[in-house]
Amino acid sequence: QDPNMISASVLFAAKFGFLTQDLFFEFLCPKSRAAQYVAWRALAKEALFRPSRRDPRIYYLGKAGVASVPGACVRNRYFYHIEHDRLAARLFLLLNCTGQLVRAWSEPELRCQPWEALSVIGTNDLVKVPDLILDFKGENGFVRVAVEVEASGKSKERYNQVAFSYLGMKRVNLLIFICANEGIRRQIESSFRSPQFIKEEKVPVTLMLRDFVKHSLEAPARILNTELPLRKMLSRALGDELKTEKNTQETLKTAVLSVKNRKNERAA
Repeated sequence: QDPNMISASVLFAAKFGFLTQDLFFEFLCPKSRAAQYVAWRALAKEALFRPSRRDPRIYYLGKAGVASVPGACVRNRYFYHIEHDRLAARLFLLLNCTGQLVRAWSEPELRCQPWEALSVIGTNDLVKVPDLILDFKGENGFVRVAVEVEASGKSKERYNQVAFSYLGMKRVNLLIFICANEGIRRQIESSFRSPQFIKEEKVPVTLMLRDFVKHSLEAPARILNTELPLRKMLSRALGDELKTEKNTQETLKTAVLSVKNRKNERAA
């Protein structure tokens, strides 16, 4: 087994609390499909991972995997969270490939260490925790991006609360909302529409989930009256062209944040 592939897979699972077969194939195991299946099965045979009881295409860190992580790892994610979380994880892996991602925090990491989370997002409370925080450094300097995956709709009042929470996140420079349907997108844009959000630069970039799944970083994204591919939208914010040229295995370590040791929850 390729040690770089194993290390990258373990670090990813330590950050997000799971590893799915599709993400492993696409980002962590650049081999033929037959070789990918062999490598996937080998991860469990070596006791680094154990399959989910509900879906063999989902792995959790095993005892050997947990022991190999420098520092610690987050708790295993419950089965019903993974379909949502894998979308945020996919964006992390796509952007990690650019080599311009300095650091990242998953929602489980932030919730595991609330005092650091308060510092990272620059707020006085954790009423709202982003699904993902990404740190970049470009020509325009340091940029901290908060990502939300809206896979199901919420009430107007709830979206208004989310918008108000982001006003208080002083260390977040850019918001990205990935929306499951146009209704959710319109509701989010409506909740962030007042002049106060423009003044505080808290108007979100929105894009459709189906476009993200199909086109990745080339998915059309919108902010106010401007529509561009997500890659170009991020490039504008960074003042630097966002490229995809790095190997995920080589860059993953720089974006992984160790958290305090804790026992794994029982995974569904």
